[in-house]
Amino acid sequence: MKIAGRFSRRRKKRAAIARPILGSYTSPGFWQRHRIKLLLLVGFYSWFVGMFFAVTTTYFLVPLVAPLALIATLVIWLLPDVGKAPTKTISNFVFAFVIVVLCWPNYIGIDFPGLPWITMIRLVALPLCVLLLVSLSISAQFRHEMAETLAAAKAVPWMLAGFIGVAFCSIFWSTDVGYSANKFSVAVFSWFVPFFAAVYAFRTPGRLTWLGRTMFGITIFVCLIGLVENHMQKVLWSGHLPKLLSIQDPAVLSLLAGTVRSVTGKYRVIATFANALNLAEFLGLAMPFVLHFMLIANRWYKRVIAGATIPLMFAVVSFTDSRMGMINMFVAIMLYVFFWSMRYRQKNPESPIGTGLLVSYPLGAFAFFLSTFFVGKIRHLVWGDGSQQGSNDMRVLQIHTGVPKILDRPWGWGMGRAPETLALDSIDNFYLTVGLEYGLPGLVLFFGMFGVAIWNGVKRAITFPRGELGMMVPLVIALVNFMMVKMTLSQQDSHGVVFVLLGALVAACWRFDEEKRATAAAADAAAAEAAQASAPAAARPSPGRAVPARSNARPRIAIRARAGLPD
Repeated sequence: MKIAGRFSRRRKKRAAIARPILGSYTSPGFWQRHRIKLLLLVGFYSWFVGMFFAVTTTYFLVPLVAPLALIATLVIWLLPDVGKAPTKTISNFVFAFVIVVLCWPNYIGIDFPGLPWITMIRLVALPLCVLLLVSLSISAQFRHEMAETLAAAKAVPWMLAGFIGVAFCSIFWSTDVGYSANKFSVAVFSWFVPFFAAVYAFRTPGRLTWLGRTMFGITIFVCLIGLVENHMQKVLWSGHLPKLLSIQDPAVLSLLAGTVRSVTGKYRVIATFANALNLAEFLGLAMPFVLHFMLIANRWYKRVIAGATIPLMFAVVSFTDSRMGMINMFVAIMLYVFFWSMRYRQKNPESPIGTGLLVSYPLGAFAFFLSTFFVGKIRHLVWGDGSQQGSNDMRVLQIHTGVPKILDRPWGWGMGRAPETLALDSIDNFYLTVGLEYGLPGLVLFFGMFGVAIWNGVKRAITFPRGELGMMVPLVIALVNFMMVKMTLSQQDSHGVVFVLLGALVAACWRFDEEKRATAAAADAAAAEAAQASAPAAARPSPGRAVPARSNARPRIAIRARAGLPD
């Protein structure tokens, strides 16, 4: 009873304080009464963070910076809605991101003591992230259009959101929380932000074509670097970097020294990538775009340049000594020829070329498969010549070692912890990497996301859309090649570009649906107009003359008189 009475008196006292003392005067609120305590708390927090950073230097840099990042995100989210977002700038940064990822080696950057590497990817990805967040905050139209575009492939954004959630949660049960948190922040800037930016950027007509041109131009640039590097047998900028861009890290120094296959002593070209396999992966992704320009381009010189680029790409892939890269090249050619044959047959139904290609396609594919076993040169390119047996044995050992560890801990070991968890010299299978780091849910969500996107693209690309939307075919084939190459390549250097291609495919699906709806609406309108024009002349009202409405009701007086009733 005493306690109840005490709380009752305290509530009455607070109510009395809250009531106005005079007409326009009120007692100070909570923040005003406790502002000195809050300022002291902020000052203590600032002192503690500064002291903790001085003691631990960069070991806990990410946890210390995280509150500042959250505050910055909150400030951006509270910006007023002005209606107009910097969409053109976002598109420019998306293209800059693709160029930087593919043309600038990620191991070349500025290395200040005690700070993370300042690389070109980070210099582009960070402003892109800020622009995307600001656009979402200040423009309701931007948010509506983004949601509208993502709805074209509904499962893809939901699966991506699920994967982001799994990746974030894996930090808390990671064997190294700080390292996993750092890897998650890298994935946010390099994977997730470029995807959403690409979804919006490629809504605009003309940008899909420019994406294909960008991939085509970068392919020529990288192949020329690969030719020169193979001739010189060394990384071109090794020993020529200015001191500002020289990162004194053992892994970087090893990359600059070049890569040689230990069994044969053959030099393996890396061009602008971290290793030869990443270069082969990119050329496999780029092959369908080059084929698209060779077969679909409307100018003869574009077709000639694209046709001359294909042998150059095969030569550079052979310099990488990558079997999976060669397989991806052949798969890209076979898939694109299949799409092109069906498109040609639909466009020219009376021509025997399209029909002949479609009929002979299964036989040709089977003949090529047999040639990989019985034709020596092709067999060496696809299956190897025996010098790669050590790699084959290591990959089998990785599967036998990694799968039980995934089953032992199906929720994952933490983002970025796959190599340490596997405890072998290397890990080459990205499916195994995803299973170890994110567990079985992450494995299903990550590759299911790409599988659903490919299926959505195939459903629309099989109708052979004309013009710019024909770029859906190389986008689909590129993502198929990505899922294939990940069976033997765990490095993630090109994943930023792959997420851009994924976002571009989602945007292309939305544009396809919009054009289909517009075409159907135009056809309905034309049919209605034709029906109105074919109606009898007597049934059509003459212009400028009102037609009285018909009525089945008879005059009331006449009806009553006819029935013998008084008015």
